[in-house]
Amino acid sequence: MIELFKWVTGLEGKYQASNMGYIISYVKSKPKRIGGTKLSTKGYPRVRINGQTRFLHRIVAETFLSNPDKLPQVNHIDGNKLNNKINNLEWITNQENRDHAVKNHLIAFGEVSYSKLKLLEVLEIQRLYKTGKYTQKELGKLFNTTQQAVHSIISGKSWKLATEQKY
Repeated sequence: MIELFKWVTGLEGKYQASNMGYIISYVKSKPKRIGGTKLSTKGYPRVRINGQTRFLHRIVAETFLSNPDKLPQVNHIDGNKLNNKINNLEWITNQENRDHAVKNHLIAFGEVSYSKLKLLEVLEIQRLYKTGKYTQKELGKLFNTTQQAVHSIISGKSWKLATEQKY
């Protein structure tokens, strides 16, 4: 891949992004490469530019990738948060990002997420809740977990619908 540089939108004359995944600062006399040496708590490289700390992958994507549908998130196609080359980034929806992470085992899901509950217990919670005989709070007590955990299971925020998952 041939390396290309473009001015970061709104910071023309101060910062350029490289399609290879780093930033060049022109703020102090000679150009200086800054490459996201600080990591966020989730492992994403961040850079400090123009007095703000920003995600490196987002700056590169905003500089090089069009986003006509105004998609909210930037995905690392290969799952490597440190690979911020433009051919590894794409604009996607929140749900597409979650699906990509689960499909590629980038986040723990279900039992492998060190959940207190096991798959059979989750299936039983879903079954019992559908009968209408139990509240979420009652199921939480029955399975030694919280009402919030039961709500997350039933609403699909965690475990999705366990019956639809392929474990």
